[in-house]
Amino acid sequence: MSMKSHEMLKSLRPSLKHHASQNRDSDIQRHVTFATPNLPSEDKKCKEQAISHQKNAFKRERPKQENDAQRKLAPLVQTEEVCSKKSKRNDQILRLCQAQKVLVKSDFVIKRLEKETADQEKASALLLQDAVSLIEADVSRSCEEHKIEQLLSDGERQQRRASQKLHEELMEFDNIVESLKKTLIAMKNSNDILDKQMASPEGEEEDSSFASQVKSLSMDLKMYLEVLDSLKQLHF
Repeated sequence: MSMKSHEMLKSLRPSLKHHASQNRDSDIQRHVTFATPNLPSEDKKCKEQAISHQKNAFKRERPKQENDAQRKLAPLVQTEEVCSKKSKRNDQILRLCQAQKVLVKSDFVIKRLEKETADQEKASALLLQDAVSLIEADVSRSCEEHKIEQLLSDGERQQRRASQKLHEELMEFDNIVESLKKTLIAMKNSNDILDKQMASPEGEEEDSSFASQVKSLSMDLKMYLEVLDSLKQLHF
């Protein structure tokens, strides 16, 4: 509004000056007419000279009056300029206040984001630590499982070797038992033949001590055969 009023004053200045000059000319004319209403025709030159003289006097005074008018209008113009400057300063102050508010809000938002970021960093660090702990636990568990599998595999190998060795030994024992059984059977057959010969009338003349030895041998053979049968049953 101040700039518009200032422009209006500037636009009104020329018209006011022109109007003031017209008023002065008409006042001079009226004054001359009133002062000399009935002058004779021969005094027209004097009248014209007087009018021109007064006009020249007013023309000389016109710049002074214009300067006075400008002096009177100057405070108004200065007031308008001051008001416009004040309004500009007020606008600047308002802009600065708004900028300050924006900066304060931005600072608050930045601090809040920093806090949230710090919390997120702490949470991320905890999650990372938990993940590392889980990985370490998984690695240690895998190592233990590998050790257990290795021990089991070693024990299984040893057990297989021991069972195979025992099987081989039992096979040898079976072979030995079979050979002993065959030998004992052969001895039993021989002993039976001897018993038959001893029981015949022709063999009554032989020594009785030999007969007792043969009987004891046959008893031992029976006992050995029973032992071999029991061992074979235990093996199976």
